[in-house]
Order: sequence, then C-alpha cells, then structure tokens
Amino acid sequence: MGDTENILQVLSLLVAGIEKILKTSKEYVSESVDVFVQEKVGVLASAIGLYSKCYQSLDVTTKADFEKLIGQHYRSLAVQYAFEELMEVERDWQRFLEVVDQSVTASDTDPVLHVGEEAPIDASLVDVRTDAPVTLRHYCGAGPLLVETITECGGRVLVLSFGVLEGARRWLADTQCHFDMAIDTDRQVWNMATINYYAEKVAARETLPATYKDLSDDPHQLGGDLVLDSSGQIVYVYCSERPADRPDVHSLLDIMLTEHKTERKTGGEEGN
Repeated sequence: MGDTENILQVLSLLVAGIEKILKTSKEYVSESVDVFVQEKVGVLASAIGLYSKCYQSLDVTTKADFEKLIGQHYRSLAVQYAFEELMEVERDWQRFLEVVDQSVTASDTDPVLHVGEEAPIDASLVDVRTDAPVTLRHYCGAGPLLVETITECGGRVLVLSFGVLEGARRWLADTQCHFDMAIDTDRQVWNMATINYYAEKVAARETLPATYKDLSDDPHQLGGDLVLDSSGQIVYVYCSERPADRPDVHSLLDIMLTEHKTERKTGGEEGN
C-alpha cells in the first residue's frame, strides 16, 4: 500500500537496516581494511533484501517507481524528512565505500589497464579446470577455439574471475560453460546502483544467482570485457558499472575482426 503511514514505516525500517549494516561494516574496517575487502565485504549485499522488501511493501518493483510514489506524498513534511534521512544514509554509504576504495588503492600495486599498453600477462592465475598455475600469456596467441566467428579472427575466449577455486568449478558445472576459465583475487564493492539493481530483480520475483552455502564466495560480482592481441597488448577495455552493463557482442566481434586484419596485414608486411 502507498498510504503515507505505510510509507513512513517502510522508510524508517529501511534507514534503520542500512545504518545497522554500515555500523557493522565500519567496525570491520576499523579492525582491518584488507580482511573486510577479502572476507567481510559480502555483508553489504544484505542491503539487497532491505530494498527489495521496501519495494514489495509499497507495491513497486523499481527505484524509479519508488521515487515516483514518494513524490506523490511529498506534500507531507514527515515524508520529506523521512526520505531525506534515506538520502543521507545512502550518501554515507557511498562515502564509506570511497574511503574503503581509497585505502585499498593506496596499497594496491596493480596497474590500471589502458588501450595500447601491455596487459599483465605474467600475473599469476589458476586454471579452474586443471588447478594448474597459469598466466595470461598462456592464453595469448593460438589455442583451442570454440566460437566460429572468433575462430575466424584467430581468437579465443577466457573467463577470468575472482573468488575461490571450488566456487568457480561449480559455476562451470552449473552453467555448462565450455570456455577456458582462470581465477584471480580481487574485490567487489557494493555501491547503491548495484544494491538497487538486485533489489529490483528480487522485488520483481526474479531469481538471483545462488551463493554456495558451504563456500565464502560472491556470485554477484561486477566485471568487464578485455580484448588482447596475440602479443598481450590491450586492444579494448570495458569496465562494467553495474551487473548488466556489458558491451554489445557484435561490437566485440567487430573489434576482434579489425584487430585480426591489422595483425595479418602487419605480419605480411614484415614478411616481405
């Protein structure tokens, strides 16, 4: 129901829940930022349930509809104050993530990826299927090819993830993915855009990827797309800003085909 009293009650519960998660997270960070990022950051994901319950209680399924409903009751000073309180706690959430990110970045020696530079092709990885230590260099150049169009341009697909090895293996089995897969350690920051993305899915009764109960892993991680040439040079970088944010597949194939033609032309010129 969207009556004023119900809206106030729902907003109050949402704010209280977010404040509780923030308090717990800040306590973890005060003890160790690294431990929080590597082991405890998943506590932020519990905000998904808070927002989805809020949306369902108000008979809406998206943040846009939620804000529209608030607008319809904005003449009420109580609603104004309650909504501003939510905005403030969300700003506090974002400030907290920025502090965590700055702390991690300050001690992070990994380079930022740029087109035209060499990728970290010697970084240590683990092949999910064989448990063997590998590097990105292992996947550059010729190799087993699984997609016809990619085969035409001499490419191969590598799924690069982070998390635990057993979780990655179960994901391969559950999805029937046939591509090569390797894992590395990384971090996942639950910003409000990501929280609301998943909250909308839950409010709409959609099923989210399930977490393996016996593993400390994260199936809702953000990612991106990276295209390397055969020598390991970066041709294309795309960093996802939210879970569904991915480049168009045809655009990726066009980039690969263009790069393949360039390499063939360059190789032919060098051979003359």
